[in-house]
Amino acid sequence: MSITELASLAEAVEPIARRAGGAVLDVYAASGPGRGELAVVAKGDGSPLTEADARSEAVIQAGLAALDTGHLVVSEESRRLPVAERLAAELVWVCDPLDGTREFVKRNGEFCVCIALVERGRPIVGVVHAPLTGRSHAAWRGCDGVHVRDAPEGAWQVLLQRKPLDPGAAGLRFCVSRSHLSEATEDYLAGFRDPIAVPMGSALKFCGIADDRIDVYPRHAPTMEWDTAAGQCIVEACGGVVHRADRPEPLRYNKPELVNPYFVARAPFTS
Repeated sequence: MSITELASLAEAVEPIARRAGGAVLDVYAASGPGRGELAVVAKGDGSPLTEADARSEAVIQAGLAALDTGHLVVSEESRRLPVAERLAAELVWVCDPLDGTREFVKRNGEFCVCIALVERGRPIVGVVHAPLTGRSHAAWRGCDGVHVRDAPEGAWQVLLQRKPLDPGAAGLRFCVSRSHLSEATEDYLAGFRDPIAVPMGSALKFCGIADDRIDVYPRHAPTMEWDTAAGQCIVEACGGVVHRADRPEPLRYNKPELVNPYFVARAPFTS
């Protein structure tokens, strides 16, 4: 697909993510202190599921169907496509209707909607929308930088690519999960000089790299493909990388198993 075609797809997908975010906010606004309890059920893997997940999923499925691309949709809430059919597809949508459900339940605002298009294992379009702030990050293969929009129909702003950082410098900012900080991540941080830990939830951590609010996001805990595909596209567009923790190989998508290996997302390094 050409850069122009990918840019058009990103432009078409961002409103879908924004509408899904609106569905999430409807549930968010209807719950909380003095407004009723938020119904939460546990999925098979123990992770939480709310009405917001289901409403957002419905918006995304309808929106992508209306685009009429014919691509399969691999989603957090509808993952049971036949494996052979999925692996035979050259292009697939990889979506998370509500990334950061734990943060949603905690009501700290750090949740988002993620939609990515994957071609032969690599993300080529990525959109991450933060419902509470109204900010969308979008990127696509070959784009001139990460595009951000803070309001519907608002003008896109293009973020400059990150300048390479010295990994031996003191005070690099490391994004750590609010809900999944592991001992392995703490050990990883110990290998740097005076690291600054910045707690943050959901795929907004990838956006933090593009926004120059953090430098490195190490993840030594389980994630799924829909947690990272859109974010990886955004980090790569700002000049960074998202690679396996055990070797400098980018994360791959639409694998037989949808679980990611441990990984590190970071701004560009000088070495």
